[in-house]
Amino acid sequence: MRVLVVTNLYPPHQRGGYELRCKQVVDQLINRGHEVEVLTSVCDDRKCKLHPDEKEVYRKLHNIHEVETRYKKAITIISDLREMNNRIKKFKPDIVYLWHMTSFTKSIIPFLAGIRARLVWDEGGRGLSYFWNNHGAWHNFLVNSEDSIVKRLIREIIKIGFILVSGGLLKAEWQWPENMVGYFNSEMGLRYAQNAGVPTEGFGVIHSGIDLDLFPLKKFKDEIHQMNLLIPGRIESVKGQRDGVELLYHLIKREIPAYLTIVGHVHSGEYYGDIMRYIEENQLGSNITIRPMVNYDVMSDLYRQADICFFPSKQDMGFSRIPLEAMASGCLMITYGNEGSNEVIINNETGFIVSEGDYEGIVSIIQEVIDSPVKYRKICRDARKMVEQNFSMEIYVNEIEIFLLSTIEGNIFNEDI
Repeated sequence: MRVLVVTNLYPPHQRGGYELRCKQVVDQLINRGHEVEVLTSVCDDRKCKLHPDEKEVYRKLHNIHEVETRYKKAITIISDLREMNNRIKKFKPDIVYLWHMTSFTKSIIPFLAGIRARLVWDEGGRGLSYFWNNHGAWHNFLVNSEDSIVKRLIREIIKIGFILVSGGLLKAEWQWPENMVGYFNSEMGLRYAQNAGVPTEGFGVIHSGIDLDLFPLKKFKDEIHQMNLLIPGRIESVKGQRDGVELLYHLIKREIPAYLTIVGHVHSGEYYGDIMRYIEENQLGSNITIRPMVNYDVMSDLYRQADICFFPSKQDMGFSRIPLEAMASGCLMITYGNEGSNEVIINNETGFIVSEGDYEGIVSIIQEVIDSPVKYRKICRDARKMVEQNFSMEIYVNEIEIFLLSTIEGNIFNEDI
């Protein structure tokens, strides 16, 4: 099977788990004997030396949102369509495998509608709805019916000119690819797209998986004298780290010894500043550490050192692998149920799903954990077993591989997968 992966950012360039997941899938497909090429975004630094002697990875596409003028956007769109067309012609993939697409021009969609290779979309959030509901600057420009006759004539000339310059790659009519299928990584994502009117025939759900070797089960302590809390994830309001700091305050107020570690890239300086002010105002500095994003080895150690992984994300869409990583490591999960965590956790059996901001309820759970280490260990071990049985990387890639192969054969998503 020949697969062309198209995605914005590709490790070692990344913003979070989505890019890492993409590379893990690519590596696994290559290890299974498939031919895979990656077409991804250019490096911000033209002198980047983070990926020397890179093979089968082409960093050619551009973040269209960072292009300033309309003229430059049009030239960039044509350039990117040419790169994609040339890569498809040269590689001749069986499948064009679409991942993180929202940073690219929306004109990619009608272009892809005209190619012969099957299209598979990995949906990790709202990407499909983003393209379905707004056709982008180029097509919005072409359908502006409020202009005068003169402006319409000028627009027609511009349209013909740019289409000719693009060699026909830039399309005048918007068209949704009929040969596109794919999968969502959460049930909520599928429902959201369906409610938005996105054609989802041939789509299903494949929950993500993790490499269990990277996240071994920890050795449990007989007693917990200090509750060590962990919150991984990029630091921005939707991820809810401030809630974790407030939880720490409530624990200390109840005289429960506790320490909080936050790990992640600062995505919002304003939100980070708000967290730091709260820490200072409530004198929590000696009970908290904030660390930058770390690699898997360090993250694995942090999970095993922690007693509880608090997942206060308020981002409803997507499917975070943080709960799976924590559960595999023997770190008890407490979550608001967002980012698919309610689809993998059995409440009160393999973790706890709580209401947003219910600090008293969370404190009660933590007190119960302290008072009953036997129950704590059982929940953690059951959680590990659930991940082993349902969410390993091997299971995940098996499902993807079966889906990709069935796509080539013309089969629609099979619920038995």
